[in-house]
Amino acid sequence: MSDETSFVHQRAKIEIPENLYLRHRACLGGGSVVDSLGSSEIEERATIAQGAYPCAVPHDFDARITFLITDRIRITAGAFWGARAFQLCQECISVKMLS
Repeated sequence: MSDETSFVHQRAKIEIPENLYLRHRACLGGGSVVDSLGSSEIEERATIAQGAYPCAVPHDFDARITFLITDRIRITAGAFWGARAFQLCQECISVKMLS
């Protein structure tokens, strides 16, 4: 689901689009990848730049069998992810743009 004012570049990749909610003026840049296996949200005015990869699907390496752990992605309002940034599994990511 997305707000009518959000923008998704044609080369952005969203693993399960129905799990991703883009709020007012949220933006996914070209080549960005969102592993939205769990509930994921990009809040208002947040930007995921070219090639950035917020990932919420790590493996449980402590278990005998390596299972995927599904977590949620939440990019907070006004956050900016720079080009080719990568983040593994953190419930709330807040990186504010520099003024």
